Amino acid sequence: MSIVGGSQKVPGWPELAATLERDVAELRHQLSTFSLEASNQIGQSDNQIDPSHREARYRALLEFAPMAMWITDAQGQIEYANRYWHQYSGQSAEILHGTGWLSHVHPDDLERASGMWCEASSSQACEHEVRLRRHDGQYRWQLCKGVPIADSRGDTIRWLCLCVDIHERKMASVAVAEAEEHLRFTLEAAGVGSCGFYPCSEKKEWSGRSADMLGVSRDLKPTLDLFMSRVHPEDKKAVWDGVGALLSSTVTTDYDFDYRIMRPDGTVRWLLSRGKYFVPAADSGEEPRMKGILLDITERKQAEEDKKQLEDQLMLAGKMEAVGRLASGVAHDFNNLITVIRGAADTLQSRLKDHPGTAPVLATIHDAAERASAMTDQLLALGRRQVLHPVPLNLNRSTERLKDIICQMLGDHITLEVRLAADLWNVKIDPLQFDQIVINLAANARDAMPQGGTITIHTSNQHVESSTSEGLTPGEYVCLAFSDNGTGMDDEVLRHIFEPFFTTKELGHGTGVGLATVYGIVQQSGGHISVRSTPGKGTQFLVHLPRTHEAVHAADLRGNRIREIRKTESILIVDDEPHLRGLLAEQLEEHGYAALQAASALQALELAATHAVDLLITDVVMEGSSGEPLARQLAAKHPGLHTIFISGYAPNDHLQQALRQPNTCFVQKPFRLHAMLEKVRDMLPLPAKEASEQA
Repeated sequence: MSIVGGSQKVPGWPELAATLERDVAELRHQLSTFSLEASNQIGQSDNQIDPSHREARYRALLEFAPMAMWITDAQGQIEYANRYWHQYSGQSAEILHGTGWLSHVHPDDLERASGMWCEASSSQACEHEVRLRRHDGQYRWQLCKGVPIADSRGDTIRWLCLCVDIHERKMASVAVAEAEEHLRFTLEAAGVGSCGFYPCSEKKEWSGRSADMLGVSRDLKPTLDLFMSRVHPEDKKAVWDGVGALLSSTVTTDYDFDYRIMRPDGTVRWLLSRGKYFVPAADSGEEPRMKGILLDITERKQAEEDKKQLEDQLMLAGKMEAVGRLASGVAHDFNNLITVIRGAADTLQSRLKDHPGTAPVLATIHDAAERASAMTDQLLALGRRQVLHPVPLNLNRSTERLKDIICQMLGDHITLEVRLAADLWNVKIDPLQFDQIVINLAANARDAMPQGGTITIHTSNQHVESSTSEGLTPGEYVCLAFSDNGTGMDDEVLRHIFEPFFTTKELGHGTGVGLATVYGIVQQSGGHISVRSTPGKGTQFLVHLPRTHEAVHAADLRGNRIREIRKTESILIVDDEPHLRGLLAEQLEEHGYAALQAASALQALELAATHAVDLLITDVVMEGSSGEPLARQLAAKHPGLHTIFISGYAPNDHLQQALRQPNTCFVQKPFRLHAMLEKVRDMLPLPAKEASEQA
């Protein structure tokens, strides 16, 4: 009797089924032995055994047997039934006589039971499983066997029938089959497949769901070769090693390993194999086997990868935040010092015009100040703390403008290809910062191609409908793709590529701030940057900047305002850096303005209470109070007051809040004194008569 068969076997149940089958087989053997002995005793000739002894032995054998037994004639008519049958069925001898026993057969088994005698016509033993009704009305499964009894000529003259109660075992096997079917259905519904492997016979089995996962037909015979043909080439060795380690085990062992498979349509899926390798006892005669489940974990793997990317992004954001805090602290004080250096150099230059020997020295000072200012700007960009001046920009025009500069950077051994999309959308970004993005990417690509190669810059419009695995959110973007065919990078380098001060270059050949600066600018501009790279094949950076519907501004063709300086104009300078404050006041006074100085907001309010103020120049970030509330308080007391905010670094929220006030503008530190003087002339209101003349 086979309990579980075909390709739908479910791991876990065959052991119980095999035990039941062994028990039933043992019963069959005992029944066969008993029936053979009984038939031999009954069929012995009268000459061999004394009739009285033969009858006594015969009766004892039948009457006290622990099973139902009866004897029929050659046509199946009952002549005798033992005590066990009468007790079991509750039938009297009169009712049982003939074919009365058939009334106790379950209606669904009646046809099969009646057919026993048709099969018995060949004088061969027959065997059937039927349900017989007990005296209390319960039908119980019985294993019934009919054995022919022959006379001396070999003709069948009687039949000996024996029945063994197998009801509990039958119910157990049915329960096993039902449980197995329920488990199979549950696994199928849950999308879980089952599988098995017998290493000695190389037999492989799997469920229909497993076949679906592997991308093979359910009608195909499961084989080890078919399974391995689906395993991803990069994972074949790991799978073989895992199976080999199991097969070398001498004890039953759990297994759990995942791998990729390639389906016929080219898609790659992650599968998890989990189960147990059974090692039977040496004398059991059973074969070692692997039994387990198969589960598609592609979505889980993707979720783990997404989580890892988010963790990396969070770690990078933390590092960038730390660098940003450092940058803002350094930039605030450093830009004040650079402004003083520049201002002092400008003052000396104007006062020493008649001393030509001082010109080279002053030029050196200016050059050093410019380089220091550029370093500060890069540090702020690295930490996303710089003050941006975004304007509508067309990246095609900006890229074309930078072509000559990039070519000079790359040298003759590297070719530059530029592919610009027609009708490219506009973006909003600080033009100088976009230049820095392109130049830094070009420098990175150049360093990746020491033997030469090709750099390709490509622009395109992109409409992103759903969030990508790289973190790009839905929307309309202009994409700048920057590609090279250089050395490329492996996954480990890619995980750290945008981290501040991370570099793969030798000591002294790289600072590790170029790509981190690009990352900071793109993030601060509301964009997204990602990178794809393969060792030995090259790298591609993808910069996505949000589309703007604003038009690119035409060049400002306004002429400079020409006006005379009135000696009565009073300017209040508020800054906690005394050298900068004093230098700016000196320059303003030399150009005819009245300059008031304050080291704090409180001191500025005290001065404004006793002096007229036409223009306020104030730092945004100061100890005790910021420049924004100071400007608001002074504007309330001095209607029409204009304000110039200055800062080497100011948090965006502070600066934006300050610039929302009327009659305000912003000048980034470090600044040149002549640039500040021009801004002062622009911001001071014109007298009514002068304004009407210039209108």
